Amino acid sequence: MPRKAAATQVVEEDTEKDFTIYAEKEPTGTMVAFADWLIDVCELDFPNGKAEENFRFGVQLGGTLRMDFQASEYWRADERNPRSPAGKKTRAAANGGATTTRRGKAQADEEEIEEEEGEEQEAPAKPTRRGRAAAKPAATGRGRSPAAAKPAATGRGRGRKPAADAAAPY
Repeated sequence: MPRKAAATQVVEEDTEKDFTIYAEKEPTGTMVAFADWLIDVCELDFPNGKAEENFRFGVQLGGTLRMDFQASEYWRADERNPRSPAGKKTRAAANGGATTTRRGKAQADEEEIEEEEGEEQEAPAKPTRRGRAAAKPAATGRGRSPAAAKPAATGRGRGRKPAADAAAPY
């Protein structure tokens, strides 16, 4: 089964899920500890025991159901979701009509681009390098020639076949 089809099938099954069972369950140790941690780190004070109980219940449900929420149709259509069509329109309106690319960089309207081209004709800046830094040359040990130095390993090396002329690793 293709990956997209499998993901779609899971989402369809989740829409039929009964979420009310989570409201009736006791919180796990993780959720209790998470609520304690939030109270400590955020220095939360509650006016009464009921307010703290409600907070802990919200942490329990939120922590448990977050992934189901993000996979739901409700979130896909919500204007607060930056990936939803409504969210894209809302963001574009807030940015003064500018659209955003997949990487989040704002693009000006066509009119603004034409105005800028008419005002200045500067050479475009060279793009910055975003890749990994160049590897340092392999250090040579005593009495070894640079040709005999072990080359720097790349990646995890899983599934790599040894070279035909490679020496045994031991």
